[in-house]
Amino acid sequence: MKKMNIKNNLFNALKSNWLLLLILLTLGLWTKYHNIKGYDGVFEEFGFLEIISSLSLIYLIYLNIKFRNLLSGISSKILVNLRTLLFIIVLWEENSLVTKGQLENLTKFNRTDELNFHNLNFLSEYLIKDLTIPFTDISFNINFYHFFYLSLFLVIGIGSFIPLFKKFRILFLEKQYSFYCLIYPLNVILNKLSGPSEFFIHDELFELFFYILLSLDTLQKVKSIRDSKQASQ
Repeated sequence: MKKMNIKNNLFNALKSNWLLLLILLTLGLWTKYHNIKGYDGVFEEFGFLEIISSLSLIYLIYLNIKFRNLLSGISSKILVNLRTLLFIIVLWEENSLVTKGQLENLTKFNRTDELNFHNLNFLSEYLIKDLTIPFTDISFNINFYHFFYLSLFLVIGIGSFIPLFKKFRILFLEKQYSFYCLIYPLNVILNKLSGPSEFFIHDELFELFFYILLSLDTLQKVKSIRDSKQASQ
């Protein structure tokens, strides 16, 4: 009986995630194709992919604003508004190229001369150097950029499993989506072990996938809240 329950739970998890798994597979194959053929204008700033990512973020912000009163049922209104603000900041980060060269002395702080966070100079500095995997000759470096995002995605993924963080549920992925946060760490590991051009999924494509994931996660939160209210009536 226990084995049957495990199989049923696994089947239900795969069934509820089939769309995301299909998108992930498609983006992975796209990455593999470009690893072989080389990258083109699709990945450039304000290219096709950048526009799609921005539209996905706008939709995510729209969902958060539309259902803000409902979402405040699992967290405070302050956290819901903070979530919206964070998405707006990410949208700015995605389109910060418009500030390139517009401010004096920005290159002292930003390696691309843009007003954003993800290209700050200190993020390129190494936090860990020449880390060697035990019993192998493989070593790699980890900069502040990778450390920050590794920590961020892991926290977003596991936060919903920690009872202490229950009031902050709005900031974390629902449990059924949490394992997707392992994609970024796996991507970094593959990149470090196989070479700078090797990815399971290209960084830009992963960003798009994550925005889609957050939108579906928001809709799932809304559904869970509505189902809970109906069950209590």
